[in-house]
Amino acid sequence: MERKTPKDFWNSATVAVLGGGSWGTVVAHLLSRNCRSVRMWVRSEEDVRRFNSTRVNLKYVPGVQLDSKVYATSSLIQAFDGGVQAILWVLPSQSCRVIAKEVAPLLRGDEILIHATKGIEAGSMKRISQVLSEELPLRRLGVMSGPN
Repeated sequence: MERKTPKDFWNSATVAVLGGGSWGTVVAHLLSRNCRSVRMWVRSEEDVRRFNSTRVNLKYVPGVQLDSKVYATSSLIQAFDGGVQAILWVLPSQSCRVIAKEVAPLLRGDEILIHATKGIEAGSMKRISQVLSEELPLRRLGVMSGPN
């Protein structure tokens, strides 16, 4: 039996990146170098058309050319259609719970979720990992951080 490595997982993975700001765009760009395909969810249909036609996020990272493996969509259903193996969550903290409730029914539960959201939830003062754990049916949740 052939043993699969983490690299094998990522090379064959379809990944959803939720968030199309500077952080989300850069993460999608880096993932496209190592994954089969990347679906980047952004709220604005206008941004989707621009990203998919020019392959650039002029508003946030004009110097980064997106690979053809990155496909932008404003539909969460389309971002998860057919399943994904991993999710990179790069959304503002104030919208995490609301979007998590919309995403929850689209998940199987075996996806890996890595969030890169800074801050805490206003009001509850909960960490974003706590919010996502409460709202999403996932067993594997990680956090990515670093200098900005």
